[in-house]
Amino acid sequence: MGALFQSAHMKLVQIIERNDAARVVVAELGERGIFQFRDMNSGTNFFKRSFSDDVRRCDDMQRRLVKMKHALDLARVRVPVRHEEGLRVPLAELDTSIVQYESELKELTTQVNALKRNHNSLREQRLVLEVCGSLYQGTVGAGTGVTAESSASGLRTPAAESARAGSPAESVSVLTSLVSNEFQTPSEDGLLHYIAGTMPSTRAAAFERVVYRATRGNCLVHNVPLSETDLLDASDAKGEAATLKNVVLVFFSGAVLRQKLSKICAFFAVTRYSLPELAGQRRQLLDEVVDALASSAVVLDRSLQIRRLTLSSIAHQWAEWQYTVRREKMTYNALNMCNFDHRRRVFVAEGWIACTQEGALREALSCAARKSGGETTPILNSISTGLTPPTYLPVSKITSAFQALVDTYGTPKYREVNPGVFAVVLFPALFGIMFGDVGHGGLLVIFALSMICNETRIGKMRLDDIGDMCFGGRYILLCNGLWAMYVGTLYNECFAVPFDLFGSRAVAHELDQSVGTYPWGIDPIWHHTSNKIGFFNSYKMKMSIIFGVAHMFLGICCSLVNHLEFKKPINIIFEFIPEVIFFLCIFGYLVFMIILKWATPWPGGHGPMLLNVLIDMFMSPGKEPDIPLYAGQATVQLGLLAAAFLSVPMLLFPIPIIGYYKHRAAQRSAGASNYTMMGADAAPHNPNPLSPASGQAGGGGGPHGAPGVEDEEEYSFTDEFVHQTIHTIEFVLGSISNTASYLRLWALSLAHSQLSELFWEKVMVGFALAPVPGQSTLVGSIKMVVFSFVWLQLSLAVLMCMENLSAFLHALRLQWVEFQNKFYAGTGHAFVPFSYATIDTLPDMDEPQ
Repeated sequence: MGALFQSAHMKLVQIIERNDAARVVVAELGERGIFQFRDMNSGTNFFKRSFSDDVRRCDDMQRRLVKMKHALDLARVRVPVRHEEGLRVPLAELDTSIVQYESELKELTTQVNALKRNHNSLREQRLVLEVCGSLYQGTVGAGTGVTAESSASGLRTPAAESARAGSPAESVSVLTSLVSNEFQTPSEDGLLHYIAGTMPSTRAAAFERVVYRATRGNCLVHNVPLSETDLLDASDAKGEAATLKNVVLVFFSGAVLRQKLSKICAFFAVTRYSLPELAGQRRQLLDEVVDALASSAVVLDRSLQIRRLTLSSIAHQWAEWQYTVRREKMTYNALNMCNFDHRRRVFVAEGWIACTQEGALREALSCAARKSGGETTPILNSISTGLTPPTYLPVSKITSAFQALVDTYGTPKYREVNPGVFAVVLFPALFGIMFGDVGHGGLLVIFALSMICNETRIGKMRLDDIGDMCFGGRYILLCNGLWAMYVGTLYNECFAVPFDLFGSRAVAHELDQSVGTYPWGIDPIWHHTSNKIGFFNSYKMKMSIIFGVAHMFLGICCSLVNHLEFKKPINIIFEFIPEVIFFLCIFGYLVFMIILKWATPWPGGHGPMLLNVLIDMFMSPGKEPDIPLYAGQATVQLGLLAAAFLSVPMLLFPIPIIGYYKHRAAQRSAGASNYTMMGADAAPHNPNPLSPASGQAGGGGGPHGAPGVEDEEEYSFTDEFVHQTIHTIEFVLGSISNTASYLRLWALSLAHSQLSELFWEKVMVGFALAPVPGQSTLVGSIKMVVFSFVWLQLSLAVLMCMENLSAFLHALRLQWVEFQNKFYAGTGHAFVPFSYATIDTLPDMDEPQ
């Protein structure tokens, strides 16, 4: 916990090693995960860096792997979990293997898609022959299970009228005489021609309307829906989408209509099929199609098996490929941040490490030298620089969730007091005050423990946004639930029902004057009194004020630690001390009066109104209150008020004035010595010519120094005074508004208690447990089960979800605004070491569209 209070001391180091050992050194650093590379080529275009081609090759390999993963997901082939630390093969060889598998998979996919389309065409040809043959025989609707719709839009043409009026035999004879010539054989000089095919059912109605309007009703359209649901959509480019289709048969006369209908069919994606006019030819073609369909099914099934075997082979290696490619890409990106001196045949790497990890870094470099066959250990230099070090806060899986709450507001500045260490305790405490109930807190604990006990299994699942947030904050929910249970024991509430564990002392006190107070929490008798609301309002409001003032005063004390760390004695004297005086003289005194009023027995139980006392303290200073809390109260309040008012100018004026005179003195000193003025934390120039950081001013970035300033800004007294004015106004007015903001603890606690009591009294007491004269045991049991279920649903939906979220957000606001703004800047950048352990957490590339 000590390392979490302030970030670890960091130092900038330089590594010098032979060029041929660069990859081994970087790989070893990636295995250890203790070194954050600093980009020494920040001004160089990516395409001009030494390993840009290798990075682009890794990107291409990743794109191929994403396509393979997409194919595996479509085929529902499971990818096994990676067991090894990547494949120990050269990148070129791995690239060749991936390209070969991709080419083979692409060829197989193309072949399978072609076979599917051919098989689908044969199926549609068979359906067209069967349905149209039934139409010729006039049996559609009688025995085929499909219906025919004649004449577009239901309009009646002469041909349609004749088809409707006569019997099936008459219709067939009329149709045959129109299609055939005088020799009773089909020919082009017949009166009618036709087009047969299939089309998507969604376009059938529009097709009929367009055909009718284009031909002016001089055609006959039969539109027969099919029951098959797995026919392929011809308009789908990939040929994978299935759709419902209709068989369409259009009779027309003349070459002009043929041209029009051909264009209309092409527009509406009508797939045209062969339809012989003679029944014998149709039966012969149908037999051929059935035979071809059986052969196509065998070939298609075999091709699918071969493709699945190929996908299975890819799936067993995909995780290893993915890990290896990502590892190589990370390695090359790290090498691109190094400086390669080809003349000296060495490479130079710079980066940040924690001071406590210097020994581990030297051990890693020695191990890398042995692996590369070198006889000497790489050179390790410490560099003095003015760059602000990154913030390194070692966290565990328990504290990482609380630290994430703070980092969402802003990453702590280097060596700044970290609010995350206080959030581990204070954030659940704030939540518990608002959500205090033993029963509801217990449900929250059970929910959190269920995720913690199954965190390994749940961690492998793909969760939605809400599920991911709940799982990531499982330890926060556990602490929140425990604090809610603890505060619930103080409120003496369990699902809004008081529990009398030690016996009410108020009742016993009437019989025996020696009986003391209730040993823990609030006496349960208060939950049954007429002034229950007034008592709990007063109790929770005062408790909220006390907790809020203590919480904010802790934040002010944390600012003292920051001033000491950054060596700012002026800020201690003229910022911290005036803030403490102002805050304690007003709000600390308010807490003192609350505790004193609680500890003092008042005649009749009516003490002074503290709100009126505080108002009179400002509006009528020196006036003796009607009901004094102690002797000399008016004099003490006058002195506190004077000290509070005097602290405001002490907070406003000295710091900018002292800064102005220090700047003038530094200017005079620089002019007298005829040297260029450097920063206050400047350090001698680093003579190492291989380090780009050697030209940076400052030495505050050393292992134990304060962080340096990267860019020295020109001093402006006006800016400094305006900044200090804003800080003063914000602190003075913020102290008042922030104290009032803590009353949300009282408001949400009261709302939670009243809602819980409402659900219990109206649902459980009013219905589930209410006795009804003459009611049977069975009916009473059913009624209890039903209304208990209603009560449970209301409690889960309103209290455990909505109230839980509301209390969480309000506690987060108090943590961020009321507490952290007293000392926290949050302008740092996190320490992100180069580590292969983060490979599995990298986001996947987008899947191909």
